[in-house]
Amino acid sequence: MSAFRLAVISDTHGDRASLARFAKQVTSIHALAHLGDGVADLRDLDLFPPVPIHTVRGNGDWFEDLPKEALERIHGFSVFMCHGHLFEVKRTLVRLSLRAREADARIVLFGHTHTPYTAWDGDRLFLNPGSLRSGSYALIDLSGERPAPTFHKVH
Repeated sequence: MSAFRLAVISDTHGDRASLARFAKQVTSIHALAHLGDGVADLRDLDLFPPVPIHTVRGNGDWFEDLPKEALERIHGFSVFMCHGHLFEVKRTLVRLSLRAREADARIVLFGHTHTPYTAWDGDRLFLNPGSLRSGSYALIDLSGERPAPTFHKVH
């Protein structure tokens, strides 16, 4: 597979300044995922290179006509995305894990907790980038056989 980097953000909550700093800091990405609670922050901002942007609605995205969850094929990987509130991720990841297994997702992306998190369940990657409003985001290198996530801070 050729080089491919997926940027993952969540919970921007109207903080366009952090989003602008993120966009200046992150270069050579091939796709972006926003996991809800501030999806509208991406509008009218000419900050990103022309890359595919994958979004889902969070519990704070009241007026957004977006799916609550999505299963996407990104650079050969099946990626399940949700905000996380409907799966009660602040308490447990059991419901999310069951849904990811049902969807046969290789990568599971969620937000809502504002806390960066990554774990492997066999060959399945679970990742929460944390809150971009707090300066946290993730990059996932999808170039190899196994996704390679890293966490970063906006500065």
